[in-house]
Amino acid sequence: MLDAFRPLGRRIKAWRRRGDALVLDPVRRVTRVALPPGDRVAAMTFDDGPTAAPPRAGGDQGLTMLLAEALESFGAAGTFNVIGSTAGNYPDRPGRPGSAYWNGLRYDHYPAFGRDREAGLEHQPDLARRLAAGGHELSNHSYRHLLFGPKPLVYWRRAWFSGSAEVLADLHRLHEAIRLASGREPALARPPHYVDVT
Repeated sequence: MLDAFRPLGRRIKAWRRRGDALVLDPVRRVTRVALPPGDRVAAMTFDDGPTAAPPRAGGDQGLTMLLAEALESFGAAGTFNVIGSTAGNYPDRPGRPGSAYWNGLRYDHYPAFGRDREAGLEHQPDLARRLAAGGHELSNHSYRHLLFGPKPLVYWRRAWFSGSAEVLADLHRLHEAIRLASGREPALARPPHYVDVT
């Protein structure tokens, strides 16, 4: 059974040997959080926005505002892992609904294939400002939402950045966009599809 995974292991090891992954290794996960005694706490995170698109056809309010207002009605704030834009992720073809490629075969498109201008900080800066004003955290989820490296088990068709310089440039681009839109320095980041090659 393990023989089936040997080629995958060789590919991952070869990618690591290139040296590009070493630049990203110092990134640390938040593994422990000291909670205030007696408080009830839940961390809520939302990926791939901000979006003006409604959560279902026929709706009139965008998903990001629905989430923000729901949280605020309970005196809560969330972390919104925002993207810059997926509008540059073409040429591509739509994927099969319900599959891992539902929003594009080669690239991700948010909120859906062909509707990229309805989501992302580049196209929805007012939503980002509104989130920041509402006390929500804006986290860097990468500008183009490309994989940071190969993820062959699920996203073997997907494009990824060819090296650490491209990853860092993409992260820096969105970092600056978040800072300019929100007036705050982003403190958190989450890789697209949580590719972890360390």
